[in-house]
Amino acid sequence: MAEIFDAIILGKVNPFRSTSIGDPWQTDVIDVPEYNEKATRIVLETLDEVRSTGRSGMCMILGDAGVGKTHVLARLRRIAEENKYLFVSVRPLGDLTRIYGHILQELMISLRKKDEEDQYSPLEHFIGDVISRALSDGLPDNPSAQHLASSFDQNPMKIFSYKPERFYSSNLRKMAINYLASSAPDIDIQFLEVLFHVLNPTMRATAFKWLSGIEISQKDLDRLEVPHSINSENRALSIIQTIASLAQRPILLSFDQLESIYIRFKRDNGIQLLFDSLTNLYNQCRHLLVLAMCQSLVWNESITKEVPEYARQRIDYITRLERLSHKNAVALVKARFDTMFLDSGVIPPYATYPFKDDFIAKTADKTDGNPRLFLRHLRDRINEFKDQGEIRELTVVDITTEVQKEAVAGVPPMTPDEVVSAASSSLSQDSVNALQSLSEVEKEALTGLFTEPDMMSVEPAPLATRAEEALEVLDDLAPVMPSSSTPTEIISFLESKWAKYAQEFEMEIFAFPHPVRRDFCKGVLYEILNAAIEKKRPIYGINLLNVRIDRNLVEKDTKGLDLVFTYQTPRGPTSVGIEINNSEHGSTVFQSLRRLKKLVKGNIRYAFILRDEELSLQRTATKSLDLAESLTDYGGLYYIDFLSNQALLATKKLLDLASAGDLVLGSQTVSRNQALSFIFEECLSRITIFQTVFSHLQSSQEPGVRRTGYTSESSEAVEAIVTILKFNPRMTTDRLCMLLNRNEQELNPILKMLAIRGLISFDGKNINLL
Repeated sequence: MAEIFDAIILGKVNPFRSTSIGDPWQTDVIDVPEYNEKATRIVLETLDEVRSTGRSGMCMILGDAGVGKTHVLARLRRIAEENKYLFVSVRPLGDLTRIYGHILQELMISLRKKDEEDQYSPLEHFIGDVISRALSDGLPDNPSAQHLASSFDQNPMKIFSYKPERFYSSNLRKMAINYLASSAPDIDIQFLEVLFHVLNPTMRATAFKWLSGIEISQKDLDRLEVPHSINSENRALSIIQTIASLAQRPILLSFDQLESIYIRFKRDNGIQLLFDSLTNLYNQCRHLLVLAMCQSLVWNESITKEVPEYARQRIDYITRLERLSHKNAVALVKARFDTMFLDSGVIPPYATYPFKDDFIAKTADKTDGNPRLFLRHLRDRINEFKDQGEIRELTVVDITTEVQKEAVAGVPPMTPDEVVSAASSSLSQDSVNALQSLSEVEKEALTGLFTEPDMMSVEPAPLATRAEEALEVLDDLAPVMPSSSTPTEIISFLESKWAKYAQEFEMEIFAFPHPVRRDFCKGVLYEILNAAIEKKRPIYGINLLNVRIDRNLVEKDTKGLDLVFTYQTPRGPTSVGIEINNSEHGSTVFQSLRRLKKLVKGNIRYAFILRDEELSLQRTATKSLDLAESLTDYGGLYYIDFLSNQALLATKKLLDLASAGDLVLGSQTVSRNQALSFIFEECLSRITIFQTVFSHLQSSQEPGVRRTGYTSESSEAVEAIVTILKFNPRMTTDRLCMLLNRNEQELNPILKMLAIRGLISFDGKNINLL
């Protein structure tokens, strides 16, 4: 009988292959509700308090890498409907000057998402509820209003199929808006005006844009009957307040990976600015629960010092995620095997076959109750069975044998200083210096992985390799450590992840509207420029000296540029300004160009406006085009093509996950430094906008060389390549370069991105149209 179960294990996909969750929206999550039940219960109880009192709240959940922070968020997202709250996931921000704008955009993106089995999105429920409530409560004596309210209440989707003519002509809209405005003085009237325009099918898409904080054209503003877009932080905060006031349910506003924000903006008081904003939300909004997630060590050692005292006092609960108990470890293994055995229609001899309970308990102990390490260990055991072609039941005796083998190897427990000393002997001088600079708390964390005899038996490895598990959370302090994976394997792994995240941009385009792309682009540019300075990595041969977020460069001008960096030239330090402008309102581009012209005559030598290619200026915008042309010697207007957008967003997500310790290859966590090395060596050459800007700076140092400012060369190249391949699906790079009159350095990044998108296959020399 055992042969049946063994054949299933050997023939099916390893049920422990997945050891981490990418984001809270992941649907293939195997959950054990009793694990980290305390943290879940605290959040749900606090939501009940928010619901009953009307006030807002703030909670923190701390935990080491791999203990399930994102898993808890995924659970809270999944149970939101049954517990009657709205779940919002806020991705790590990229622009410190637009914190409320970023939160508003993420709120609208989250509320538009729904599971496959759901008929309506939370946003559709929200709109239907607000409109039906305004009609029924605000206009009780109006028969038309009552009829509509009853209809919308039973089926909120009817508001999107309802013909709006009668609604508008009977003036019900304005009466309903007046009622809502009078019922709560902090409600934004313009928000209500636009919300009711959602009823009109011809205006629905434009209304959703405005509600999401996307700057729209003057023509569209006139159609919506509002004077301007949500173009300031105060307006974004006002809209968030309005949504929280109108919502019948509390809103859970979750922030994962705080450590990535700390690392990206640690020189700019990023954490302080974020918590200032969260405190304002706490004070000024109703029905809102802010939930922040962070690694324990980074919070205790670094972030908590940056959080103002008044913000810490508003945190209602700080809870730490628990380690796996023996009972939860067994339940986790059972849940994984259930997906295999129950799908096959068989019942195994016991629920965790072939792992006995004592083996599971001891393995949980040896991995210090860390679910990720625990699952990796079991995944490796199943893989060993597959390699050997046979299954055997594992008990605690198997672990005892491991302990005995390592005891023979003579690996004794060590003090923190002994660990640092022993690990240093096999590392480079840079690594030695980083280890010696660790605080006592950091040394203790480093040691915690292997000082106890039980822990040493899990996966015997060189001391420096095991030290990396703790050092990964101090990634911004330590250089790359030796690893069990080869550099080639790490590059291949990061390449696959980067390509996957680039595809997400294309598959979920609605989650990346133009303002989100702008903010994320700014964030990743800033992080890469900072890393280039810290690690002394030139970009296209240019050595950067410093970079800063600019707020006001021009006297009496209320707006500066997004970024300013300085680089070394033969003539001395030279300053460069960058503004990313994704406004659909053409006049703002003209204003930005005028500001650039003023700046380059002052203390900025070069200035660039970067803009999504989809928002290219029309030929009728002659003033802006002429102004852009006049600035070509100093920078000017450049367009970010679709492939560069994919690459920038993929790069940001890669850095966010690496900073949080969530990039896992085999039994190893890939560090942020390793991710940065990959980005510098493999990715920057594929991001056309980097090539464009830095090529301009390079050529500016060469007499007689002049570049064109506003250009769509990359997209033209893509179109030309695809056209050529349609007639000749197979060709060499040399042949393509000859036909397009370009060199390999120009074409290779474009060809690699086309390969990532699955349009061609490309091995560096041969190209095939797919």
